Amino acid sequence: MKTVAIIKDINGFWPYYQKEFEKYGFRVDLFNIWLESERRRLLRSSFDGFVWRAKHDPKIRNLAKRYLYMYSQLFHVPTFPLWSDYWHYDDKIAQTILMQKTGINTPETYIF
Repeated sequence: MKTVAIIKDINGFWPYYQKEFEKYGFRVDLFNIWLESERRRLLRSSFDGFVWRAKHDPKIRNLAKRYLYMYSQLFHVPTFPLWSDYWHYDDKIAQTILMQKTGINTPETYIF
């Protein structure tokens, strides 16, 4: 049986993800990322997928980025959201750089 790690987000989306994964036969491990013991348990665990729908709050978003990057890019664990969709999530500097690189017209922007 495949296992999916789901972070209990503060917006309360995790029960919906849990229900859907269980409906399709996945085992779900839930984690409260704000507890040190849970972070240690997460890092000791192995699983087939990682889900964290993080809030826009920079403190939460930035922590989620670190875990999503680690699992998707270093350990090749499928994640939701995908790292390629998330690295610029609610990050105006990253979004500006991406739009400038891809030639999307934007208002003049200064990055300090």
